[in-house]
Amino acid sequence: MSDISHLEDDNFAEVNPGGDAPIGNDNSATHNGWSDPDKYYDRLEGKANEYVDELAESYIKESKADLPEDERRKKARRLATYHLQWDSAAADTLERGVVLEEEIEHEGETYIISKINPAFEADNRINSKQMKLMRELRVYNSPDGLSWTEQ
Repeated sequence: MSDISHLEDDNFAEVNPGGDAPIGNDNSATHNGWSDPDKYYDRLEGKANEYVDELAESYIKESKADLPEDERRKKARRLATYHLQWDSAAADTLERGVVLEEEIEHEGETYIISKINPAFEADNRINSKQMKLMRELRVYNSPDGLSWTEQ
């Protein structure tokens, strides 16, 4: 077990019960890569909502999976939503780069800290989730032009 004695006086999260972010907190929406896909879908409006719905319908039509209709629709909508989230996170990665640098002041000295762009990490996470859903839906000729050999 890890030594956590250094956290004894840390009460920053004292009033945070965990789970979801507080109402109105949209920090994950900077690039949308870490947003819950169902909550992200619920926030969509206008053309973005239409785009996801149309893409989901195309996944439903292409699906060769033997799934109950409601499950097929849920997975297709989530897959389409991931597609839009991936686009947003990828745009952030292209704009800001894979590695982010930040200047930190400490005891009169300036240090440059390099870290991986969270949007880049989200790109990879979303891509894995998309691939998993495409396999579950058996969407081998997807609207994105991706295909796999049926296993």
